[in-house]
Amino acid sequence: MASAKIYSGLTAGIKLTQESAQDVAFLTGFELEISQEVFEAKTLGDKWTRKFPGIKTWSGSCEGLFTLDENQKKLFDQLLTDSADDGKVGIEMFFIVGDDKVLHGEAIVSELKVTVKADDKTEVSFSFEGVGEIQESTTV
Repeated sequence: MASAKIYSGLTAGIKLTQESAQDVAFLTGFELEISQEVFEAKTLGDKWTRKFPGIKTWSGSCEGLFTLDENQKKLFDQLLTDSADDGKVGIEMFFIVGDDKVLHGEAIVSELKVTVKADDKTEVSFSFEGVGEIQESTTV
């Protein structure tokens, strides 16, 4: 039987730079989706459709407690400023799945949601869209 490793939220996180001090504060989870278009090729007389891989894309979201720490502010500010004026389209993001599994790429923040309740903590969520490819590495 092949050895398999189970990952959990205990080793997960999101960083905006490679330095370990740059964790986004108080995140409670993230979702990352990588997808690929699939093209169909139909030919007269064939009973089966052929399929071919197409363009890939990635997107996701993260949620947590609202703090507007340095890194939450970077995500928030990316929506409020025209970052293209600075010569960079998005923000570099590092998605840490485990001690040995990191996915990273540049993303545009597409949505910010702040939830405030009188009898509970204030929560925040960010949605983002990937700019170009997402890459895999074993270290941050």
